[in-house]
Amino acid sequence: AMAKAMADMLDHPTSVALLKSRAADFEVEKIGDLYEALL
Repeated sequence: AMAKAMADMLDHPTSVALLKSRAADFEVEKIGDLYEALL
């Protein structure tokens, strides 16, 4: 199952735009804002 999942991912890579949007969720400023909202 793991080998099939890896092959599928290599055949159909994740788009750059999607990866960048996911990475934006981990920017320091955004994490700080979310933390402050919890307090």
